[in-house]
Amino acid sequence: MTNNSSSTFTFNLFNLGGALQTQITTQQNLSTILDYDFSSFLIPLSSQVSANTTFEVFDSSFNLLSTTSLLSGQNINLVASGMNPVVGTNGLTGTFQLDQHPSPNNKLINVSVGNANATYFRVFQTSAPFNTILLTFQQTIASFVTNNPLVTLGGTIPFNEILNSETGNAYKIDGIDIISNNSQQLTEDVEYGFKDANGDKVRLSSTNYVDVYQPQSTSLQNILTPGFVIDSETLFTYTVLSYTFVRITFNYVRAQLSIMKQFDQAIAQEFVYESNKLYNQLQVTDSKRYILYQ
Repeated sequence: MTNNSSSTFTFNLFNLGGALQTQITTQQNLSTILDYDFSSFLIPLSSQVSANTTFEVFDSSFNLLSTTSLLSGQNINLVASGMNPVVGTNGLTGTFQLDQHPSPNNKLINVSVGNANATYFRVFQTSAPFNTILLTFQQTIASFVTNNPLVTLGGTIPFNEILNSETGNAYKIDGIDIISNNSQQLTEDVEYGFKDANGDKVRLSSTNYVDVYQPQSTSLQNILTPGFVIDSETLFTYTVLSYTFVRITFNYVRAQLSIMKQFDQAIAQEFVYESNKLYNQLQVTDSKRYILYQ
C-alpha cells in the first residue's frame, strides 16, 4: 500500500458483508508526478497561487483531456474539483488528484490521474511573472482506491483473485509481517474481525510498539492474529500515514470454508470464555476491595 497524499488513509479490506469494504479498482493505468517543486507558482509558505494560473492535462498526442484555471490568491486545493473528471482518448474516464506536501515549506506537490491516458501536465501563468512548466507523467499499472489515485494497492497476486478465491475457501492467518519506510507507521493499530456461527461480529485489534532501545527499524515480524480468517465475512482495517509506503505480508494456511468456519467458532468461544473468566476475576477483586475498606 502506498499513500502519496497529504492525509492519512484507512483501508477496509475484504468484505464483512460488503458494507465497509473500500472500493478498489482493478488493474488500470496510473499516471503520476511525485515530489515536484511547485514553489515558483505559489505565494511563499502557502497553498495559494501567486498569479492567474492555468492547469492542463494532455495525452501523448497533445490532445487536451482536461483544464482549469485559478485566479491569483486562490488555493491549489481547488484544482482537482476543476479538472475532474478527466476523459481520456483511450475511452476511460479518470480522476485527477493534486496534493501538497506540508513540508518543507509547502513547496512540493504530488499529481496523479487514474485510468485516463494522461501523458503531459502543463501549468502556466497568464499574468506576471508568466512562469510555465511542462511535465511528463510516469506511467504504471496499479490498483488504486476509487477517486484517489494517490492511494494505491498492489500485491504479489491481483487483489480480485483473492476475493474470487473466497468462494468455498478461506485463509487462516497465523500472523502478519509489516515493512514500511516510516517507523511511525509500525505503531498503527491492526484491526480485524469476522462473524461467528451465531452471526455475531467479533472485532479484535493489535497495538504495536517499537522497542526504543533497538536500532532504527522499519519492520515488524509475526504480529499474532488469533482467530483471523479471510473469508466472505472478514474485516481488516489498517491506516496508512501520509507519504508512506507499507507492505503487509499475511502468513496464511488455505482450507475449505466449512473447516475454517468451525475453527472460527472455536476461537470465538475461546475468547468469550476468557473474557468471562477475566470479568469474574475482576468482580472477585472488587468484592474483596469493598470488604477491606468497609
